[in-house]
Amino acid sequence: MQTTSPIPPLRPNYTAADFRSGQSVLLRSDGRMGVPLFMSGERASVVKSTPRRLRVRVTDASGAARELSVTPNQIALILAE
Repeated sequence: MQTTSPIPPLRPNYTAADFRSGQSVLLRSDGRMGVPLFMSGERASVVKSTPRRLRVRVTDASGAARELSVTPNQIALILAE
Protein backbone atom coordinates (compact mmCIF):
# COMPACT_ATOMS: atom_id res chain seq x y z
CA MET A 1 0.00 0.00 0.00
CA GLN A 2 1.42 3.35 -1.03
CA THR A 3 0.60 6.56 0.76
CA THR A 4 0.68 10.07 -0.63
CA SER A 5 1.25 11.87 2.66
CA PRO A 6 4.82 13.01 3.21
CA ILE A 7 6.85 11.53 6.04
CA PRO A 8 7.62 14.28 8.55
CA PRO A 9 11.35 14.97 8.94
CA LEU A 10 13.06 13.75 12.06
CA ARG A 11 13.91 16.53 14.46
CA PRO A 12 14.96 16.82 18.09
CA ASN A 13 12.27 16.77 20.75
CA TYR A 14 13.25 19.82 22.78
CA THR A 15 11.83 20.83 26.15
CA ALA A 16 12.09 24.24 27.80
CA ALA A 17 14.90 22.90 30.03
CA ASP A 18 17.15 22.56 26.94
CA PHE A 19 17.31 26.33 26.39
CA ARG A 20 19.37 29.08 28.01
CA SER A 21 19.76 32.78 27.28
CA GLY A 22 22.24 33.53 24.53
CA GLN A 23 21.77 30.32 22.52
CA SER A 24 21.36 30.57 18.76
CA VAL A 25 18.46 28.58 17.32
CA LEU A 26 16.70 27.95 14.01
CA LEU A 27 12.98 28.69 14.04
CA ARG A 28 10.32 26.36 12.66
CA SER A 29 6.76 27.35 11.81
CA ASP A 30 4.21 24.74 12.81
CA GLY A 31 1.13 26.68 11.71
CA ARG A 32 0.32 27.92 15.20
CA MET A 33 0.89 31.32 16.76
CA GLY A 34 4.49 32.24 17.47
CA VAL A 35 6.58 31.80 14.33
CA PRO A 36 5.12 33.23 11.11
CA LEU A 37 5.52 31.01 8.05
CA PHE A 38 7.88 33.48 6.34
CA MET A 39 10.24 33.30 9.35
CA SER A 40 10.60 29.52 9.32
CA GLY A 41 14.29 28.68 9.04
CA GLU A 42 15.43 32.06 10.38
CA ARG A 43 18.21 32.23 12.93
CA ALA A 44 17.30 33.71 16.34
CA SER A 45 18.83 34.08 19.78
CA VAL A 46 17.15 33.04 23.02
CA VAL A 47 16.42 36.00 25.29
CA LYS A 48 14.49 34.27 28.07
CA SER A 49 13.28 30.76 28.84
CA THR A 50 10.22 29.94 30.96
CA PRO A 51 8.77 26.47 31.66
CA ARG A 52 6.38 26.64 28.67
CA ARG A 53 7.58 29.36 26.31
CA LEU A 54 10.74 31.02 25.02
CA ARG A 55 11.44 34.62 24.11
CA VAL A 56 13.65 34.80 21.03
CA ARG A 57 15.05 37.77 19.13
CA VAL A 58 15.30 37.74 15.35
CA THR A 59 17.38 40.40 13.61
CA ASP A 60 16.69 40.96 9.91
CA ALA A 61 19.09 42.16 7.23
CA SER A 62 18.30 45.82 7.89
CA GLY A 63 19.27 45.43 11.55
CA ALA A 64 15.75 45.69 12.95
CA ALA A 65 15.14 43.31 15.86
CA ARG A 66 11.87 41.50 16.51
CA GLU A 67 11.04 39.46 19.60
CA LEU A 68 8.78 36.42 19.40
CA SER A 69 7.20 34.22 22.04
CA VAL A 70 7.54 30.60 20.87
CA THR A 71 7.17 27.06 22.20
CA PRO A 72 10.03 24.53 22.27
CA ASN A 73 8.20 22.70 19.45
CA GLN A 74 8.81 25.72 17.21
CA ILE A 75 12.59 25.37 17.45
CA ALA A 76 14.07 23.30 14.64
CA LEU A 77 17.63 23.18 15.96
CA ILE A 78 19.85 24.59 18.70
CA LEU A 79 22.94 25.96 16.92
CA ALA A 80 25.20 27.26 19.69
CA GLU A 81 25.37 28.64 23.20
